[in-house]
Amino acid sequence: MTGRTRSWSQTLHDIDAMKVAMQNEEEVIIAGDWHNDITWLMNVFPRARRASPASRTLLHLGDIEIGGHGDTHRAAVLNFIDERCRGNGIDRVLVTPGNHDNWDRITQKRAWRLGLPAPLSEYVWVLPRGYRFTIGDKTFMSFGGAASVQSVVDEGKNWWPAEVAPNDEYEAAGAAGFADVMLTHEAINGGPDRIEDIIHGKANGRWFPERLEASERSRALTTALFDAVRPGLLLHGHMHARGEKTLPDGRRIIALADNRTAGNVGILDVETLAWRWA
Repeated sequence: MTGRTRSWSQTLHDIDAMKVAMQNEEEVIIAGDWHNDITWLMNVFPRARRASPASRTLLHLGDIEIGGHGDTHRAAVLNFIDERCRGNGIDRVLVTPGNHDNWDRITQKRAWRLGLPAPLSEYVWVLPRGYRFTIGDKTFMSFGGAASVQSVVDEGKNWWPAEVAPNDEYEAAGAAGFADVMLTHEAINGGPDRIEDIIHGKANGRWFPERLEASERSRALTTALFDAVRPGLLLHGHMHARGEKTLPDGRRIIALADNRTAGNVGILDVETLAWRWA
């Protein structure tokens, strides 16, 4: 079964079953950017399984690169992720989409338009902006998208205008109030030192200064959402660097690195929100 062949009634049934199954989970796997790296996927799934044998859910923070390189490549990568899930006891991959994921394809999904997780394959689901769900006794809120910090000349291939949400989507997500955990692709202002260095051009020379300036609005909106939701923990990807920070009010921020980089995957204890790198 794939995301394309799953019937609407089956989609709704699977969403309900997923909600029930996640109520009993004690740990979840969380991963940063993968960028369609098949070699990395061969490594990261067994590593995560060894670190948390009981986990059945993997929360992905975006830039799998869903559908950015044509249907054949997209299907091959999703099929490979499905195979890794079957081989490592993972029941679902829930994606908070990033700027490199195909927003044209994502926003056409019926479930997405109705504010529900949308199936991309047997195991991979993409979460709509502002979507809230429960794992164990904790509430999670997902808000995908980010401003691209590399060249944006290939619209429809490596970036999409919808990569940054309109203001009303941020406002609606914030108006829903508190969640224990917030999942984003975009970074926020005032986060881990290593991320702040990248944002302010002091590290990681791969990003274009003009694009870092363009991302200021996206970061400001995500920061405002973080302050509105006031989660105990925020996890994000996007900047390709690992980092952790605890704010004076006790809220924590964890940034995950990209593929083939230490800090791409970690394990979250749902009851305590304790974090360990895998």
